[in-house]
Amino acid sequence: MKRVFVFMTLFAIVLAGMVLAQNVAVVVEMPDGTVNQQCVNVDDGTSAYDILAKTKNTLIWSSPSLYGHALCKVNGVGDDVAGTVCNWGNEFWSFFIYDSGWKVSPVGFDGTGGCWNKDYGSFMGHYCGEHGAMIGLARVSTSTNSSIYQNEPPVVEFSNICGLAITDIEVKVAGEKDKNLEDGDKIGEKAKPGDSVEFSVEVSNLFSQDIEIQDVVVTITIEDIDDGDELEEEADEFDLKDGKDKSVDLNFEVPMIVDEEEYTVLIEVEGDGDDGVTYRDQAELTLEVKKDKHRININEFGIAPAVLGCDRRTTATIEMINLGREDEDEVAYEIRNDFLGLLIKKADIELDEGDEDDSIYRESMYLDFSDAKPGTYDIIATSLYDATKKDDTATYQILVEKCEPAETEITGDATKESPDPETTKDEAKEEAVVVTQPVTEYKYAEEEEVLDTTMILLIVGIVVVVILIGLLLSVAFRKR
Repeated sequence: MKRVFVFMTLFAIVLAGMVLAQNVAVVVEMPDGTVNQQCVNVDDGTSAYDILAKTKNTLIWSSPSLYGHALCKVNGVGDDVAGTVCNWGNEFWSFFIYDSGWKVSPVGFDGTGGCWNKDYGSFMGHYCGEHGAMIGLARVSTSTNSSIYQNEPPVVEFSNICGLAITDIEVKVAGEKDKNLEDGDKIGEKAKPGDSVEFSVEVSNLFSQDIEIQDVVVTITIEDIDDGDELEEEADEFDLKDGKDKSVDLNFEVPMIVDEEEYTVLIEVEGDGDDGVTYRDQAELTLEVKKDKHRININEFGIAPAVLGCDRRTTATIEMINLGREDEDEVAYEIRNDFLGLLIKKADIELDEGDEDDSIYRESMYLDFSDAKPGTYDIIATSLYDATKKDDTATYQILVEKCEPAETEITGDATKESPDPETTKDEAKEEAVVVTQPVTEYKYAEEEEVLDTTMILLIVGIVVVVILIGLLLSVAFRKR
């Protein structure tokens, strides 16, 4: 149980670190003109009541009602609490939302109901924070004959409060560059299956005061592009001093099997300020994948073994993928080398469009180069669509070596010296362990010549002896 508790605790900590990643800027203008601004790190969907509770301001709230809490005092300035409301006069603290300028919130800080739908004509729900939002407080007043607000917070750039920002994005698709992209842009160059997509992201610490942002990490995610799964790359961490920027590069390759559509690219940057705040920024781009009408790609072509000796049989493997946007029913391939007289053809292959296995064709075949002369040869594979229209090519090189019969390896010695009489039995045993079995040595030409000469001399000697015996017998018979 203890291990389970520890695991769940760690899991909760990790989960909390994943969730608390939204930056909301808070601007508070006091009646004396003092402006307090702070970047708050909260969960997406956190109420304004909880967002403001994370600031360094001292806030006095009423008791909660059906419409949530009412804000009575900020840093000692305001009205006394009167149950579920404040003891308001002609002045009160007003809640603002920045949306192309400050606007009075039509809903409360918290309360019953869900998150407000962002319709300024709707009064249902309560405010919920999201990344990049900016909210404000200001002490306002109304005249006796009008409800026009006489004050609002000063206009401040979000990046000047939450000072870690993506300040430039550059994308290169198959070598074609698209510069100065911003959040919400569509990448100009369309990608094809197998194309490289290179991102260069500039990250800046926009603080002018002494706040260093440490352990900054840039993550880029292309959503749903890999058969429904995402592709994600993360750069190495780095630190940014105030006023400094740094560019990082991350590279992707579009999967070979991919649907022709638009994909969301999410760029996220996050770092920890030495003031204890986690800062982040993000941008979304759109990457469009466009396929050619016909594209039969040779994804793999190889020959193994590629070095051939006396045994000149080998195996070739070819794999083709339909990367076009149409189904193909007349796909073919050729494998050839004119010097070797090699020509292999196969036609009427069907390959579907899309990201399923039916868009892939793979085959292996035996090749016999028994008549090939020693040398290096390029074996060329070609894919075709509509039976005769050439599309992709791939080349694999083989080496045909001269065939030479294997020679017997000499591994032993035919003679061995007799052991020294003084050698002990143990030494003799040790000696015996390392002695290899003697094998016959072949002296080839020299020994054959000696053997032939000996045989000739032996035959000549026998002939001479026979002749002498014949002569002696003949002389003996004549004397009789």
